[in-house]
Amino acid sequence: RPVETNTAGVFLAGACQAPKDIPSTVAQASGTASKVIGLLANAVFKAGAAAVLGSRRLAYTVALLFGMVLVAGILAIVLWP
Repeated sequence: RPVETNTAGVFLAGACQAPKDIPSTVAQASGTASKVIGLLANAVFKAGAAAVLGSRRLAYTVALLFGMVLVAGILAIVLWP
């Protein structure tokens, strides 16, 4: 697990780990991206299943939390220095 750390949800790639050449950095970045996409897809699937199988209030809560996370992610990308 070369891109994972001891902290759940924190991943490292490329020069964050050690000095690396560009092909190695790109390969690690691709591995990190696929790991994160897998985690997000799992979370979206579970949230969708909970919203469909649960009550209307649960569906609203899941939609609100997912929307907040989506907005926070977009703001982090847009406002990153």
